[in-house]
Parts: sequence; structure tokens; C-alpha cells
Amino acid sequence: MKQPTKQSYYFMSSIRKKLIYFSEFATKIFFGLTIIFIPFRWRIDLLPRPMPPLYGDYTNFQLFISDITLICLLIFWLTSIIINPKKNKKLAIH
Repeated sequence: MKQPTKQSYYFMSSIRKKLIYFSEFATKIFFGLTIIFIPFRWRIDLLPRPMPPLYGDYTNFQLFISDITLICLLIFWLTSIIINPKKNKKLAIH
């Protein structure tokens, strides 16, 4: 098997740095969007279950826009932790 060259290590390092930067930037953007969208009631009814005496928001399964942005935030945050575990050594409990 062929050994990687110094140039291939540099290329991989530059791609990794770009991924780290993008995931950290996206995490910050989605955090801000989550804070902004919390007060809004924009939602998708995933499973409407009408029960006449009760208000529909109590019985339907709904996905709010702030939930979507929070899910994206968690995905990008976990991606940044997986790509760059050295940065998070302070969080480790020994």
C-alpha cells in the first residue's frame, strides 16, 4: 500500500480545517436562529389528531421551526466535536 505524502497530509489538513470552521460557524448561526424563532408559532402538523373538546395544539404532534433549527444546531455541534476532539479536552471528566 502506498504511503501518503506530505502534500496529501496538508490537503487533508486544509479540508479538515474548513470543515471545522464551517461546522462551528453553522452552530453559531443555528443557535441564533433558534433563539429568534422560539417565540414564533410556525409549525408543521406531523400527525393531526383532532379531539373536538380539546384545542388541537394539545393533541397534535407538531414540529415547530425552533425545533428544526435546534436539531440542525445539535447536528453541527456534534460534527464539530467529532472532527476536532482536541478542542474539547477541557470538558472531559476524569
